[in-house]
Amino acid sequence: MKKNALIIYLFVVITFLLLIPIQIVDGGLGIAGGVVAGIGFASCVTSLLPFFVSRYLFTKAEPYTHYRRRYQIAAISVYIFCFPVKLWAIYMAIYLLYHGEPRWAFG
Repeated sequence: MKKNALIIYLFVVITFLLLIPIQIVDGGLGIAGGVVAGIGFASCVTSLLPFFVSRYLFTKAEPYTHYRRRYQIAAISVYIFCFPVKLWAIYMAIYLLYHGEPRWAFG
């Protein structure tokens, strides 16, 4: 479970980190692209602590048979809080790359 959590987290972060240069180099996205890139980058940085806390809880669940389920539920709950903003930022980045954002273009 701990290995799957690492793979999913790294996939989401790498996907977003690959979209940031595309947004910046592509141009034409203006303020909207910069704001989405900034929000997503801040989300990647601020989700590191909950991610490592969830990994610690997954590790703690392995040796304890009596409290294993409690640790796993706590780890999954903390782990899920790592994703909403990043997934929104990935969705918005793809949307902006596909449709563009002419409302924010100043000239």
